[in-house]
Amino acid sequence: MEQLSNLEFLLFVLSANVSRYLIISGSFFLVFYVFIRKRWGHRKLQPKFPKNNDYYREISYSLLTLCVFVGMAYLIFRSPLSAY
Repeated sequence: MEQLSNLEFLLFVLSANVSRYLIISGSFFLVFYVFIRKRWGHRKLQPKFPKNNDYYREISYSLLTLCVFVGMAYLIFRSPLSAY
């Protein structure tokens, strides 16, 4: 990991976080909003299902959060602050 350039490190951390996000949240989305939507729909706290714009907003917020995590990983492991 030490021999990676800064850009390669950022891309590695970003791809690791994005893949974890897609696997974990994507699997829960598929299970609860696609496969068993009608069977568990009556147990939802809100009776209405979200619109497409709500999904896009949540995904954009998640991507923004991933960028914060990648920035923090860079600061901790690759910046001059890592000496402290």
